[in-house]
Amino acid sequence: MTTIIASGDWHGDETTAGFIRFADVRARVMDEVRPAALQSDGFIFLGDLTDPDTPRAHLAVALACEFASELAKHSVPSIWIAGNHDTTEDGHGTTTLSPLAGIARGGGMAPVDVYEEPGPAMLGDVPVLVLPYPSVANMYTPSTVIEQVFADCDLPEASPLIIAGHLWVDEGPTDGSESTSMARGRGVYWPLKPITKCFPQATLVGGHYHRAGKLRGVHIAGSLERLRFDEEHNVPSFLRLRWGPGMGAQWDVEYVPVNARAMTTVHMDGSKACERSAGHLVRIIDDGSYTPGEPGLVGVGDAVAVVVVPAVADRVLLDPGAKADVGAGERGIREVVELVVSESAYPDKPALLDRIDARLRSHGL
Repeated sequence: MTTIIASGDWHGDETTAGFIRFADVRARVMDEVRPAALQSDGFIFLGDLTDPDTPRAHLAVALACEFASELAKHSVPSIWIAGNHDTTEDGHGTTTLSPLAGIARGGGMAPVDVYEEPGPAMLGDVPVLVLPYPSVANMYTPSTVIEQVFADCDLPEASPLIIAGHLWVDEGPTDGSESTSMARGRGVYWPLKPITKCFPQATLVGGHYHRAGKLRGVHIAGSLERLRFDEEHNVPSFLRLRWGPGMGAQWDVEYVPVNARAMTTVHMDGSKACERSAGHLVRIIDDGSYTPGEPGLVGVGDAVAVVVVPAVADRVLLDPGAKADVGAGERGIREVVELVVSESAYPDKPALLDRIDARLRSHGL
């Protein structure tokens, strides 16, 4: 039985409401993905390690180098595919994955292959066709690549081909961080029709989307952490692919959940109390109906980060982390509230701010 581990969308540079997420991401990678990868026959990174121009980009790159180096020393080959957040657009096709390319040089270790351009690859004995996100310097047409590879190779129909990429899925979800607060670059889509025509036996695995699941035949690994509040109900995961004789050409794909940090949304009218918020990322929504003495929040002071958002005209302003990068605590919360309220049509802004301030002080925030 051959086993491949695939993971992506680590976003090691991200913050949630000002709370730095690198330690969370590192824990998921090293404590959960690493043991599975070390026991596998190969690893595929599906893109989006970090933005290149953020304060913690160097930490994310160091994490990837440490991870890839350990796999190489234990004879586990790995493929690293550039995502839309990895591109630097420096005119040379460089990405945040470029430093990994030299890890296995010098011999004695399994290969660490970085793909900033498309093409066929081998992950041990497993054929892989790689479709990274194209920078301006490395522009390509995915459908053309599929057709060219099909014309140039003589792959048996029973071959367990994996097509791995970091592209958009046509008619994919329009909500979620990957299409709103964390959007970056232009849409480049999976060439699903040419794939079906040329490689109908292939198993497709992809990054970009943070919600794990199958989109139009593409197995999306998802992210390893909930990064924005529109991801509150996501199940962070990585993929485990298994194939063996007698299984045909298709891989068995398992979505493996990880122990990601919880997110909780609380309404200030007391409709949902937060009784156990220790370690959570908490969003408080004030719908304007709170009155003094009414049952309210419980235990919010144990959260690692808190943001407050007013609900205006039945419209909840989601994901304040995309609007302001501030820390937990009264000053940070106040800054988020002031920014969001300034963009809204809330009828009595001073009264709202005073009420929120009083409520936060009553909970020691």
